[in-house]
Amino acid sequence: MRPIQYATEELLRAFAAHKVLNLEKVKAALGTPVKMTALRKLRELDYHSSYSHAGRYYTLERLARWDGHGLWTYKGIRFSRHGTLVETVAQLVEAAAGGWMAAELADVLGVRVHAALLTLYRRGRVLRHQIGGEYLYVSVHRGSAQLEHRQEQMQAAATLLMGPDLEADMRPHLRAFLATLNEKQRRLYAGFESLRLGRGGDTVVAGWTGLNVKTVARGRQELQAGGVPMDRVRAVGAGRPVSKKNS
Repeated sequence: MRPIQYATEELLRAFAAHKVLNLEKVKAALGTPVKMTALRKLRELDYHSSYSHAGRYYTLERLARWDGHGLWTYKGIRFSRHGTLVETVAQLVEAAAGGWMAAELADVLGVRVHAALLTLYRRGRVLRHQIGGEYLYVSVHRGSAQLEHRQEQMQAAATLLMGPDLEADMRPHLRAFLATLNEKQRRLYAGFESLRLGRGGDTVVAGWTGLNVKTVARGRQELQAGGVPMDRVRAVGAGRPVSKKNS
């Protein structure tokens, strides 16, 4: 008995009508209940699996409308020309002029990327540099240039926000002002300036103030968390003693 032959014409028509299919619809279009048969017929086509939704959706190369990153989203389902999420993250990091922060990648890809980045880092396929409280992920081959480019971007953004004469004229005054504050006040003020600058601000503010980047990050995090305790600057009992009135 000859094996049943499943033609792809109905499957192609289903893709043309719906653009994206799950496995059940692929099997229905082929007229087979067998998963392996459906996957084998998909492999005969130039198809892509989604990197979102646990890879449960499929589309064809000819139907996708790729953006500049090689990504396409259809009804909330996300596809990449690069294949899996891990491979997509690897390709984006390699191509970026200034590397990527995890939050930036998540914004572009529309999914969580921490696990993919950790996998790539452990496999030695990407490098990372700590900037403030975040990691910048860069290429193994051109990471130094990417890091330098990112630092130049951050400095340019800071100059736009704080004024072009900050480096030459304002830094000594800023440090003199900080010297009048106690440790907590310095930390919180630096954190405030970092929040104003946005992503990468911890490093920039650390450079301006001479504070450790971790100190700036801590001040920023305390402000973001809210409820900063307004405790006393002086220890209890410090200062001039209260004069007693003669009875």
